[in-house]
Amino acid sequence: MKILVVDDNESIVNLLSDILSKTGFHTVVTALGSREAMDLIRSAEPAFDCFVVDIQMPDIDGIELTRFIRSDPRHQTAPVVILTAMHQKAYLDRAFAAGATDYATKPFNFVELRKLIQSARKVAMDPARQAQPQLAAAQETADVRPVARRFDEPVPLPHIDSALGKLEFENYAMQLSRRRFSRSAVFAIELRGAQSLFRQLPEEEFARLIGMTARAIERGCLQSGGALSYRGGGVFLVVRPFRLINPFFSCEQRVNTEFDKLHGEDAPVDMPNLIVGQPVVLGMMSRTDALAGLTRAIANVTENPATREASNVSQRAFLRSASMPEKQRLEQLSYETLLRETMPEESNDGWSRILLRKSRETYGTGQRDIRPATAKTTG
Repeated sequence: MKILVVDDNESIVNLLSDILSKTGFHTVVTALGSREAMDLIRSAEPAFDCFVVDIQMPDIDGIELTRFIRSDPRHQTAPVVILTAMHQKAYLDRAFAAGATDYATKPFNFVELRKLIQSARKVAMDPARQAQPQLAAAQETADVRPVARRFDEPVPLPHIDSALGKLEFENYAMQLSRRRFSRSAVFAIELRGAQSLFRQLPEEEFARLIGMTARAIERGCLQSGGALSYRGGGVFLVVRPFRLINPFFSCEQRVNTEFDKLHGEDAPVDMPNLIVGQPVVLGMMSRTDALAGLTRAIANVTENPATREASNVSQRAFLRSASMPEKQRLEQLSYETLLRETMPEESNDGWSRILLRKSRETYGTGQRDIRPATAKTTG
C-alpha cells in the first residue's frame, strides 16, 4: 500500500516512515507540510492508497489538506487517518466533515496505529469502494444522481454537509464514545414503506427521495451539530450531542415537518413519513460497545410499533426486513472489533521492540510521549 505521511515535525515523519516501512506491506512517502503534500498528490503515479495527516501545520492545516485530497477524483475514497495532538471535539467534527476516515490523538499508541493502518489497508483494497469514483464520474457525465442498485445498498449523499459514509460514521461514533465531557447519542430514522417505494420508483427517483430524507433530517435534527449516515434499506443513523436529545419526541415531528416542506404542495396523499427510534447514549465506552450501540439504535427503530403497523406485515416478514442486514453487519463488526481488542499481543512482540527502539532513537530515553502499547502512558 502506498502511504503519504504528512506532518511538519520531521522527527514524527521519520519515525512513522520507519515504522510503517518495517511491515513490508507499505511504501511510505513523506511530506513536511501541506504544500509539499499537495505537490506530491498532484504528481503521484500511481495514486496514493492511504494518507496519515497531522492537523496542526503552518499555512495550510491538515483539515484543509483532507478537503484537497477529497477534491482529487483519484483519492476521493482513499483512507485518510488523522493523527494529531488536538483532542478537542471541534477538531474531530471538522476532520470527519472534511472527509477523514479515522482519527487518532497524540501521544499515540503504536499498536493501535498499526490496527488503524491495517483497517485502512482493508478499506483501500475494497473493490466496491474503489469503484465508487468511476461510478460517480459516469453518473456525473450522464447528468443523473447516484443510485442504489440494491435496496440495502447505500446512496451517496455528496450535497448533504452532515452526511458521512458507513465506515466514517462508525469511526466517528467510536471516537465520540471515548470522550468524557461531551456525551453523544445515536438513533435511527426509518423511511416508512421504503422497500415498496424502491420497487415502484425509478432508481433515480428513489435516490432523490433518500436525498430529500437526508436533507429533512439535517434541517430537523442537526442544526446544532452532529452527523448522519444512510445505511441502506431506508434506514439512517444519526448522532448528535446528548444534551439536545430531550424532549426526544419533538425530533420526529420536526423531521416530518421538514420532509413535508421539501415535497411541497404537490406531495401525494399517501406520502411516506419518517419513524424515529429511541436514542442510545454513547459515553466513555469501548469501541466494541460503541458499535453495539449503533446496532441497538437500529433495533430500536425496527422495534417501533409504528414501523410494523405502517408496513402491515407479519412478525416473520418483519424480521426479514431490509434493516436486518445492516443490524447483522454491525453486530459482526462489533465482534471483530472485540476480537482485535482482546487477542493477545504476543505476535506483536517484535513490532513493539522496534517501536520502543525507534522511539528512544528519536526522542531519547527520557521522552515519554510516544511508546508501544505495552508501556504505561501518562495523561
